[in-house]
Amino acid sequence: MTNIEYSHIPTDKPLLDKIKSSIGNYISGKRLEHTFSVEKEAVSIAGFMFPYLGIDDKYISDIRAAALLHDITKQYSMQEHKTVCSDYSLPYVCNDAVIHSRTGAYIAKRDFGINEIVFGAIFNHTTGKSDMNIFEKIIFTADFIEKTRSHSSCISARNYFYENIESKNKLYVLNKTILISIDATMHYLLEKESVIDLETVSARNSIISELSSISEVF
Repeated sequence: MTNIEYSHIPTDKPLLDKIKSSIGNYISGKRLEHTFSVEKEAVSIAGFMFPYLGIDDKYISDIRAAALLHDITKQYSMQEHKTVCSDYSLPYVCNDAVIHSRTGAYIAKRDFGINEIVFGAIFNHTTGKSDMNIFEKIIFTADFIEKTRSHSSCISARNYFYENIESKNKLYVLNKTILISIDATMHYLLEKESVIDLETVSARNSIISELSSISEVF
């Protein structure tokens, strides 16, 4: 694979330590358990993808920071989300499954001064978007397949990833896992007759396009 180079300054250890020690002030209970599980899962996925793509392992700190902060506003009330949206001129979406990723990115930047790579991974971790970078892909995937997720669709995606990541083209497997995750989410939303965010549709189309250009085998 061609090396993917990043030139930004990665999250440093003091900031990462601050994030890890502070996150319990924002979320608690099963949400905090989920967050630490996402961190572990994201590091695991990055452990396969970074060497494969030639990404310096110093950027693992960005993966960990984004994973720890991805649900920072998940326990906000809708009024608190509205306030953040107003403060940062964000479009307000009356859907906690979507809005917390947007408000979370801004609160994480306000409170911890995260870099733009971490910001993007948090902002897009729920809906995805077209042309996701590897950090966004890893956090999106880790959030869906981490070990405390017990829904059958999450288990299926997790099983697909770990059953294939060692034997097939790793980028193909990651993208396919994302497609499985998106399709499961869209199926759920269709069954509930709920709105599907247009970013999710764009993410799906983009991933399908990427898959068509990548061989499944090495």
